[in-house]
Amino acid sequence: MGNLLGIRTHQRDHGFGFELISEIMASDSKIISKCDAEGMSLSLDMSPDYRNSRLFGTACPEIIEILQSKDVTSNSHHYCVNTTDFERYGMAERF
Repeated sequence: MGNLLGIRTHQRDHGFGFELISEIMASDSKIISKCDAEGMSLSLDMSPDYRNSRLFGTACPEIIEILQSKDVTSNSHHYCVNTTDFERYGMAERF
């Protein structure tokens, strides 16, 4: 474990992306779990209220349809935040 901004973090390359942001916001490095999502292109499984999000709220319907129906997202993850932990740590209200 390392210490970044006062939060104990796993010794790995965060890339300062979603994993690190999640650990900081949750104040707990256990929010991150090992997963195998290396070199995958996937469609998005959006929550029913995705239109309330800042990211997708104003996206045109054609873009949403593509994201939901075609394998167009690039994924290269060794660590993930699962949906249960995302909600348990109150992250859903923040993103």
